[in-house]
Amino acid sequence: MPKRGEEQDQDFDVSPEVLQQLMASGNTQLIQALERSLKGMVGQSSGYIESLPAPVRTRIGYLKELDGERAELYDRYREERRALEEKYEKLYAPLYDRRRDVINGAAEAPENETDEGKQAASAEEGEAPKGVPDFWMIALRNAMEEETITDKDAEVLSYLTDVRCERFHGTENGGEDAEDEGFRLVFTFRENPFFSNKELVKTYHLSDEDDMMLRKIETSGVNWKAGKDVTVKVMKKKPKPGAKASGKPQTKTEPVESFFRWFTEVPEIPDEEEEAELTQEEMEALEEDMQGDFEIAEMIKEKVIPEATAWFTGEALLEYEGEEDEEDEEDEEEDGEEEDEEDEEEDESEEEGDAKRMPAAADAKEQPQECKQQ
Repeated sequence: MPKRGEEQDQDFDVSPEVLQQLMASGNTQLIQALERSLKGMVGQSSGYIESLPAPVRTRIGYLKELDGERAELYDRYREERRALEEKYEKLYAPLYDRRRDVINGAAEAPENETDEGKQAASAEEGEAPKGVPDFWMIALRNAMEEETITDKDAEVLSYLTDVRCERFHGTENGGEDAEDEGFRLVFTFRENPFFSNKELVKTYHLSDEDDMMLRKIETSGVNWKAGKDVTVKVMKKKPKPGAKASGKPQTKTEPVESFFRWFTEVPEIPDEEEEAELTQEEMEALEEDMQGDFEIAEMIKEKVIPEATAWFTGEALLEYEGEEDEEDEEDEEEDGEEEDEEDEEEDESEEEGDAKRMPAAADAKEQPQECKQQ
């Protein structure tokens, strides 16, 4: 028998059912020992393949060759897809530049430059503002969950002049190494009373693999000006009874909900050693934080930036809500069908129960002739 404290170093087999029970038990030390044991068994042969007849092993070897050919084709597909994405990103770029210039008043819509456009502008009472005020603040607020962007956040975002996405692959465009792939979201601000940053940047490093696993998240952070941090609230501390009054009021800060926490609180992705030391609850909390952080990034990258005008006008919001309503209706129809099936099953079971309670003679009279003969 192993000595006390050596059990976790032993390799042993465990069925999925037993593993589920252990996970439910909450015995974190045993679970971690199992994980280490199972990791050590990865790649070890069970002996089954070696026990097969030679012709079967030859066929399996050929199947592996087919898998290799498929993998080569898939690599070519990924390269062509990346090249196609890069091609269209270059085509999108001048459109986004023109959009930025019109939003910030550096350029004008062509129709406003015509004689008719100038006459219409002169007929307006008062002078029209330059560009499109609060464009990005309204677009983001429409796209995000209602509670994500507070009124304080909206004040800060009113100084936002542009949002763009920069992809990188390998060492191109700021990637760390040949396997580094990902994107950065760049928020550009004009001078404002809240922070000194000209840009707030959030960078996502992904593994150059099929699953595109998230490797690291980086942020520029926010250099808040004194008393302007919207992620906290300042509260006056009550002096203790009998304490001498000082000339300077005592204050304390408490965190508050804010969109800008997305730039200041970044979940740190642990390495293998650090991950092994985390409990199941800590891992679940970390995964939830990472997922929530990445969902915001994906929303901005895939929906807000490409369709910013539709989010500003609210058209994208109506379309999005329409899709949600359709999904809800489909769910309700499915639920209704399931309830109908359950009702039918209940009716059938009641009929069966009634039939069982009927006298045998009466049951025989109601049977058709051919059933009697069986």
